Amino acid sequence: MKIKITIFVCMLLAMSASLHSQNIINPGFETWSPYSLGEYPDGWTTSDSLSRALAGVPTATKTTIAAEGSFAIDLQSAFVGFLTGPGVATNGIITFSAPTFTFSGGTPDTARSEALTGKYKYLPASGTDAAVVSVFLLKWNGTSRDTIASGRLEITDSSATYATFTVNLLYRDFVNQPDSNIIILQSGRDINNTTAGSKFTVDDLEFTGYIGIQENFNPVKSVTLYPSPASDVLYIKTELKQNLKLQYNIYDISGRFAAAGVIEPGQTGVEVGQLSPGKYHLQIAGDKGERYYSGSFLINR
Repeated sequence: MKIKITIFVCMLLAMSASLHSQNIINPGFETWSPYSLGEYPDGWTTSDSLSRALAGVPTATKTTIAAEGSFAIDLQSAFVGFLTGPGVATNGIITFSAPTFTFSGGTPDTARSEALTGKYKYLPASGTDAAVVSVFLLKWNGTSRDTIASGRLEITDSSATYATFTVNLLYRDFVNQPDSNIIILQSGRDINNTTAGSKFTVDDLEFTGYIGIQENFNPVKSVTLYPSPASDVLYIKTELKQNLKLQYNIYDISGRFAAAGVIEPGQTGVEVGQLSPGKYHLQIAGDKGERYYSGSFLINR
């Protein structure tokens, strides 16, 4: 029996690794193809052809200084025409309509991953700039795409050598599988919210972990978070279908852990005076890590 269990576990691990390896095309940016101007990493679109066409400047290029393999991608913010924009790469489709980018498409993906990891270097051209990694797990509902989970990480600290980033995915839907993912890499926060010369190098992307589906039972009937914005205390009002031991976990907008505690019957008061102003995500989970609720709130003072 032990041998059978071991083999079964190994099969599950192999299947998980296979799923994760298939839901990012060209995760190490090893293969590139010529485009109308410059070249693109296979399976990705970038801002490079647009920036070259408008201003003759590259914003997404191949580099041989890689964390793994032979190549990585360099994204660089630049002054393009009448605006300053980040270098952008996505496994989806970029559409530019001044002054914003929009993203669509993506890669088929049915694995409910826990996080996206990757290797990076970041050299900001100013102390206020930030590189951004955004991830969305999506599902077509027949007329539009629902967000199953999402994550966003801002990188502000300079790193001249390769370091590892992790984007934790916050789940909104605990009963449906995604059908696709979109990954967006940016050398700055947004158009006209970056500094020309900021450089973000990325390599070795990988989805990790797995968040299971609670198909048959969710003990949480309703949750109300108030006040929002909160200042010193956030209240979590819960209505449960069945009394269970539950806990809350709070993360900032970048996915970094901020606070945790036990859900009390009826209403739970959470001291948030020590947290910085901004947007936060709150999850409610069971004592074995089952995730039953995800919401957001603001802190303002």
